[in-house]
Amino acid sequence: MTTAPLDQIAGFANLRDVAGYRVGSTTVRPYALLRSDAPSSLDDAATAALRDVGLVSVIDLRDEREQQLAPSPFSERGFAVSHLPIFDSSAHALVQPEVGLAPLYRHMVEGCATTLTSAVRTVATSAPGAVLVHCTAGKDRTGITVALALRAIGVSRDDVVANYVMTEARLRGPWLDAQIVRLTAFLGEDRAHEFVDLLVGSPADAIETALDVVEQGSSERTLPYLRAHGMTDDEVTALEERLLG
Repeated sequence: MTTAPLDQIAGFANLRDVAGYRVGSTTVRPYALLRSDAPSSLDDAATAALRDVGLVSVIDLRDEREQQLAPSPFSERGFAVSHLPIFDSSAHALVQPEVGLAPLYRHMVEGCATTLTSAVRTVATSAPGAVLVHCTAGKDRTGITVALALRAIGVSRDDVVANYVMTEARLRGPWLDAQIVRLTAFLGEDRAHEFVDLLVGSPADAIETALDVVEQGSSERTLPYLRAHGMTDDEVTALEERLLG
């Protein structure tokens, strides 16, 4: 298996391995859980590189409209794809710069709990090999899903927040520039630039808000929330066995 840096794989702006975080005497294993933005394309070299790191399963958190605008290239390349749209119409109404990320995240963990839990359950029960979770930017829906999974297996809150916060630096640059061009066509240049923080921002307080709502101070972290929305003890064990070691 190659250990070539994931950020050298073409087509992604925010592809990375969620690995190395300590849990007791062990750590999150390499190439068990990946996270990313939606790839613009998957050429032969990118497909081979993903197979080299063991990628088998993909969880696409985008809604039907997003998938129609930017169809996933994973299926045609032979990866198993699970579509689990997180946003509903009420969540889309909150995607406004005047609202900010923390209220949006609160809405997601309160109003989309079953689907978020389904995403974590799918991470746990997918076929052996690496699992990739992505949305459009790999920031909001992906960030919450990954945070729920990592906290469930005992990764420290500080490490989970740090993993989330690093997203912004990866999205600024060509990815953001392309989004601004797209939004300018619909909203005009001035209004499009008002969305910059919403598009690429990953402030600690946003994911902290989501975790506060989910965990409610529980010593079991995100586990009560996940169990309340359908995750079984066997699936919790499967998640631990997949990610730790």
